[in-house]
Amino acid sequence: EELVEDLLGRVQEARFVILAGPSGSGKSSVARAGLFHALRQGRIEGSEKWLLATMSPKEKPIEGLAGAMMRLTGTPATGKHIRDEGLGNPLALHEQAEALLSDNPEQRLVLLVDQFEELFTQTKDTEEREAFIKLLTEAAGAEAGASVGRTIVILALRSDFVSNCALSPELRAQINREKQFRLVGAMGPRDLAKAITLPSMEVGTEIEPALVKQIIDDMKGEPGALPLMSFALRDLFEAEKTKPGQPMDMLLQEYLDRGGIDEALERHADAVFESFTDEQKDLARSIFSKLITVGEGRLDTRRTAVFADLVPAGEDAEAVAEVVNQLAAANVRLVTTSGVEE
Repeated sequence: EELVEDLLGRVQEARFVILAGPSGSGKSSVARAGLFHALRQGRIEGSEKWLLATMSPKEKPIEGLAGAMMRLTGTPATGKHIRDEGLGNPLALHEQAEALLSDNPEQRLVLLVDQFEELFTQTKDTEEREAFIKLLTEAAGAEAGASVGRTIVILALRSDFVSNCALSPELRAQINREKQFRLVGAMGPRDLAKAITLPSMEVGTEIEPALVKQIIDDMKGEPGALPLMSFALRDLFEAEKTKPGQPMDMLLQEYLDRGGIDEALERHADAVFESFTDEQKDLARSIFSKLITVGEGRLDTRRTAVFADLVPAGEDAEAVAEVVNQLAAANVRLVTTSGVEE
């Protein structure tokens, strides 16, 4: 809540905001479910009419940006200007934004570039990487000569990639500006207690105080433990869920029996893996190896991949698709997919 308030203040004073923090610290969640939700609710006067777009760079960031613009209108042609002009015209995003916004000078386009570190781990084309950075900084009015625009750019990235940003003169200038850099750290015990208990209260579930204390102790102040906490609690909730209208509680002993933060995900993943045939196990190992960028001196980074990249040479694509679908199933959720590859 405090971080959302801080970000609301920043987007009123700056048009380029960098939100950095360790992996799993909640950067994406606070931007998408916190800041964007607040803007849609009109927490800034008129912000309920602002245009909000999200994207991540992946291998081809300019195509991703074109897709984000297209999703704003639901019209495929909307992204054409970015695709055609993005590499050579630094003002292409600014021009596209002005074409989409109304004549109300207070209206804004807010673009969230989530997982910005992908620009350094997945975008191999240096020319496209530099052009993408210029599109963002020009749209936010960072470069001299750019006409004053109405685009607010928010970058969410892992803090260990801030040094990569510093190599870009345009991004370095943004990091050094007041109100334009926010570092997200670990949640304190009070905030964690609210994050654990409030969702259960929403659905009428009793949660044992000793369980809350144990979870906070298990997290050891590590921001990266947030996703594990979320998984362990959801795992416990699903295991204990009762029929509608019947009382339900979540107890410390049940949490410990299911492995807590340290073992809940491992137990779940091992159970899924053991259900595969030997051939499927080999494919699963291959799939996961292609969803990681090795850190080379820093923590490994998750990466996205198109389905074709997951099919080893000489392997049957249908067999790979079956394993991916099982890993992405609603009751498994070890990978996420954004579409079906034909």
